[in-house]
Amino acid sequence: MSTEIISIPIQSPLFHGIKVIHRCKQAKQQGDNCANLRYLQSIRSGGVRKNDVDLYYAMLFRHTDLLTEEVVKQISELDAIFRPPSSRCDALPYLEKILLKFPNCKDVSSRFTKTSNIKSGEIQEFDEILKVISYQKAGDEDTWKTVLFVDDILNRGNTAAVTLNLLLEAGFPISSSFIIACPLWESF
Repeated sequence: MSTEIISIPIQSPLFHGIKVIHRCKQAKQQGDNCANLRYLQSIRSGGVRKNDVDLYYAMLFRHTDLLTEEVVKQISELDAIFRPPSSRCDALPYLEKILLKFPNCKDVSSRFTKTSNIKSGEIQEFDEILKVISYQKAGDEDTWKTVLFVDDILNRGNTAAVTLNLLLEAGFPISSSFIIACPLWESF
């Protein structure tokens, strides 16, 4: 488990000082503690193997526990939590487990919508993703001190940057904390 401070998007930074709480960087071959996270990489590359699927789901409870434990160590209070809009639910078990530890936190995932079937992982540029993700302002964003973005994998940070941009436009204070939590950071 690790925590790092990065800028997002990674290739053309717009936001700096973003904390990332992650379990592993790049899932390696057998024998690596992160090998069963290879499934998360493979669903994006199209090379899903049955063995990877079985191993990942057999260990999902452990991955959610470990990420949640680290989030609880790093964050004392959490005002809002969300996962980005997606056709897949891979981030949901992580969000749900973390939310159990922060009962007063709002899940604002439903405020984000995607206007296209294009997958964020297939789009390379911040501006392109910004065109397909929208946010429904509720008026409470200016009261949040800490927001947690939960995803199954962090790659270039474009989706995280787009959602942060949308939150800032909705009134989320720039001085507040935007933190990313993900089991796998596929850093390049």
